[in-house]
Amino acid sequence: DFDAWIAAAEEVGDSISADYYRSGLLNRSYVYKGYLATDVEGFFNIWGGTSTNTILGDVQIQDIGMVRYKDYNEDIDLTAGDWPPWVPDFDPNGNTTLYRLKEGIERFLITDINAPAGAAKGQSDIPVLWDCFGSDEFGDSGNATVVFNHLPGGVNVLYMDGHAEFITYPSEYPATNDEQLVKENSHYGLG
Repeated sequence: DFDAWIAAAEEVGDSISADYYRSGLLNRSYVYKGYLATDVEGFFNIWGGTSTNTILGDVQIQDIGMVRYKDYNEDIDLTAGDWPPWVPDFDPNGNTTLYRLKEGIERFLITDINAPAGAAKGQSDIPVLWDCFGSDEFGDSGNATVVFNHLPGGVNVLYMDGHAEFITYPSEYPATNDEQLVKENSHYGLG
C-alpha cells in the first residue's frame, strides 16, 4: 500500500523513502538511463553525472505530486558538480564527458585509433534498456522475487543496434552482481 508507506515515511521526516515510494506509483520495471555505458564504472558515471545535472524546475504529476526535472538531452560534464556521496567514487577512465545515446556514439569507444576495428565496441555491445533485477544477497537491494521479471534470475537487454538478448544473473554488464549497481537497479522495480 504505497499511500500508507508514503504517509509513514513523511510522518518520521524520511523524505528519501517517501520519494522512493512515490516513484513506485509509476510502476517501473525497466531501466533506461539514456547515456553511454558498457560496464559497471560507466553505470556509476551515469548515476553520479545525472545526479549532478542542474535541476531546471518542478512539474506536477497526477497522483504523485511535484517532481523536479532536469535536461537530459545533452552530454554531461562529469567534473561540473559535486559528486554525490551515495555513488561510488568517480573514475572517469580518462573520460570526463557522459555521452548521451545517439546514432554514431560507438565511435567514442575506440581505444586505439591505429586499429579502430579491433579496439572498438559496436552498437551491438551498448545496452540501452533492461529489466529491473535485485538480489536477496544485499540487505537493502530489494526482494529478488518481487523485482525480477524473469525468475530464477536473468534480464532481457535491448542493445543499441536493436537486438535483444537474455542475460543470466549474475554475469556480464548490466546483469552483474556489483552490490551498488544492484541496489540502484532494484529501486526501479521497488522490491
